[in-house]
Amino acid sequence: MWKHVIQFTRLSCLHQIHKANLSTSSGIKKFYKNVSIVKTNSDHFEIILDKRKLKSPKGNVFYTTNETLASMVAAEWDSQKEKIEMNKMHLTTLSNTVIDNPGDLDSDSISEKMISFLESDTLCFRMPEPEELLKHQNLHWDPVVQWFANFFQCNIPVTQNVMLPPLDNKTRETLIRYFKSFNIWSLNGLLFATENLKSLILACALINRQLSVEDAIRLSRVEENFQSEKWGKVEFHHDLECNVLQARVAAAAIFTLLNCEKTSISQRL
Repeated sequence: MWKHVIQFTRLSCLHQIHKANLSTSSGIKKFYKNVSIVKTNSDHFEIILDKRKLKSPKGNVFYTTNETLASMVAAEWDSQKEKIEMNKMHLTTLSNTVIDNPGDLDSDSISEKMISFLESDTLCFRMPEPEELLKHQNLHWDPVVQWFANFFQCNIPVTQNVMLPPLDNKTRETLIRYFKSFNIWSLNGLLFATENLKSLILACALINRQLSVEDAIRLSRVEENFQSEKWGKVEFHHDLECNVLQARVAAAAIFTLLNCEKTSISQRL
């Protein structure tokens, strides 16, 4: 099962990252010609730029824990042209986050961050006006919220007010247990997906193959898309924004799945 998930998500990720290259940004001058991968005695995979080991921003030797991710990181570096544009190299950036841990986050603190996202999840807040938008939100969001509630066997409140009631202890404990079933690499990927989608519900649906990357993006932007359809949009800006977001979310999904411990759903819950 995981093989098919990874293959599917890898293709989606590469497609979305390619589209995001439409954006323009500055970068440092490319200083290497060849990119290769070496396996270490500790079963890590390092990236070699010409004859030099790639280093993280803090100066640590860059590595991944599986060869597939290493090959995709190598592809990111190999695809750079005259300048190195790190803002497009999401798999490299996610790996650096784990290696350097600039926020000094452990599994417990990342789990708490994701719980806080659920307490302000985009899908749980509905706009009472205009009524047409509310109907649109209910139509598209309710099925995903219900999937999440069924998956975790919990109650997820939805409101038209500015605040949600606090999560009950049972739901909180179930989610914490689920998050702790991930290793620190995949947990960082899940957090990155959650941050970009502004929704833990969508991020969980994505990595559990209930939504494609495109559908997750579309559902995260229901209000924006509604307003665009009603009032029109700035074509290039809107498409560029979506392409960048799709690349980030696709990278988050594949990073999570490639690093995910092969633990069954029943063990996680």
